[in-house]
Amino acid sequence: MKNVLFVVGLLTLMVSGAMAQVEKGDKEIQALGTLTFVEGASAVLMQGTYGVFVTPEIELGAGPTIMYFSAYGFSYTVVGGVFFGRYNFNVNTKRVPYLSAVWYQADFSPDIGDFTDYSYVQFGAGTKFFVTEYLAYDMSANLGFSLGSGSAVMTIMGGLSAFF
Repeated sequence: MKNVLFVVGLLTLMVSGAMAQVEKGDKEIQALGTLTFVEGASAVLMQGTYGVFVTPEIELGAGPTIMYFSAYGFSYTVVGGVFFGRYNFNVNTKRVPYLSAVWYQADFSPDIGDFTDYSYVQFGAGTKFFVTEYLAYDMSANLGFSLGSGSAVMTIMGGLSAFF
């Protein structure tokens, strides 16, 4: 795993990058994910989003999430959703930092607990690194708080974004 992260980091540094050309009305399709491995357990969270820039700096969007959890012979898959807003700083550079507010609904029909036990409000910060005018790497860190009886969650996500 460390080798994969090293190669991705090295490729990011080697690519010269391109200037972001985000304008009002532009759209973004994004694929993000996290992998967590602990002795005897693993979790995978995959997220796809579709966003629209209402101004060059403000983006609103939504998308599905899929979480797979496995521990000691037991596995569980949950389908949820995400709704987000982002404020992008300095949108005409190679690296575009942003702040985000996100509502995650980890499970729309939970078997155990209340609906709000699977609802999280997250606040985060990230950076998009534009490889071309239409493609960017995205890395973010988010801190979330449960709206029910769940606990706080820290999530670091990485993925790709395509703009059109």
